[in-house]
Amino acid sequence: MSAQDQPLRGLVASLQRSLAWLDMAMDGLADGLVIAHDDGRLRWANRSFSRSCGVESCVTLVDRPLGDLLRDWRPADAAAGWSLLPLPRDTGDNEGVIQLQRGEADDRLWLELHWRHLRFQDSAQLIVTLRDITLAVRAETARQREEERLRLQLEQEQAFAQAMAHELRTPLAIASLELQCLARELQAPEARIAAVHHELDRMARLLERISWLNSLQLQPAEPAAPMAIAPLLEQRFGVVDPPPDRSLQVLGNPGELDQLLQELHHNAVRFGGSEPRVSLATDGPRLQLTVHTASPGLGEQDLTRIFERFVKLDHHRHDSRPEGSGLGLPIARALARRMGGDLIASNDAGMHLCFRLSLPIAQSI
Repeated sequence: MSAQDQPLRGLVASLQRSLAWLDMAMDGLADGLVIAHDDGRLRWANRSFSRSCGVESCVTLVDRPLGDLLRDWRPADAAAGWSLLPLPRDTGDNEGVIQLQRGEADDRLWLELHWRHLRFQDSAQLIVTLRDITLAVRAETARQREEERLRLQLEQEQAFAQAMAHELRTPLAIASLELQCLARELQAPEARIAAVHHELDRMARLLERISWLNSLQLQPAEPAAPMAIAPLLEQRFGVVDPPPDRSLQVLGNPGELDQLLQELHHNAVRFGGSEPRVSLATDGPRLQLTVHTASPGLGEQDLTRIFERFVKLDHHRHDSRPEGSGLGLPIARALARRMGGDLIASNDAGMHLCFRLSLPIAQSI
């Protein structure tokens, strides 16, 4: 080795060591890194990318088409596409970012793909960095879902507050008017005082039912216990067709079940103007109770709306029936669901409104 060659050889050795360290650093990156030829064949890939392809050795990926290695991934934006190859030959360097996804629903995986076209004289190469952003995307999705849930909850609370204010406005106005009249009159104040007491009692009952409904929906249910349903049905509805089996028991709370049947009976009479007809059947592990009213059937939208707070279908209400608070059916449904059952409204074969209650049957040991 000549003296003149020694500095050059030292420089080459230093560059080799630096390149080795650089190669080790790129190979240890958590992100996948790929260098591809002009035609899309892999020239080099780090260990993170090879493992994402299901192989341990990066060497086995050399000369394989990048498109084939990423064929299971698709653009998150279906309209975007991601045609990286072939490289354009009539433009300068360019780069971009695109998100890819694989799988469906909650098992979906996400990649963020950064690409850049580089040109060196007559040749071109593609450098691609792939970052797993699955956790970040899932966290963002969860945040958006929580924001949507809070938004809907706020809208419901605002609607509830508006409905409650509307319900309280009438008795307050009546009570205020009666007090004004009472202040101007010197004779026979008893009727005015009675009217004021009536409206104030009405407000008190309304607030009490609102509070109770909120507690039903927020507080956990008490442990369910077997209870005979025949005595409660006969007490609230009288005749049941066919007569219930005296040994038939359902799971729940006796006080809450009695309140549920009371609300059902009250609303059936309020809608139909007469005593309802009740039928009973069993469907596997559930008891099916149907309360048939004399009211004409409702449209599909109203069959759902009547379970919303303060909803009153005045065009279906008989003139002889007192106006309700619009809370009876929401309370009845909340009670049914606390006992593991449900309450819906439908139209029977005769196109009359009916309420269908399902409750879990207590299984004999």
